[in-house]
Amino acid sequence: MSDKWLTTSEIADKWGIYSSTVRWAIKNNRLQEGEYKKSGYGPHGGVWLIREDAVRRLWGKPKLSQADISEQLKQRR
Repeated sequence: MSDKWLTTSEIADKWGIYSSTVRWAIKNNRLQEGEYKKSGYGPHGGVWLIREDAVRRLWGKPKLSQADISEQLKQRR
């Protein structure tokens, strides 16, 4: 089990999904108890934090950004 927590924005960036999709998963019980929590009392009611292993269970591996792809191509040469 991973101890790394990610925000909905980080998940959206790394997995190429909308942060609203992550919030929908929380609202519709796609995540299990203990896989998510709300942090603090921000201007909009705090920030959702989701365990990285839960994100991988639902959406698989993170998607590669264009910068990641370019870096891998450079390394192969």
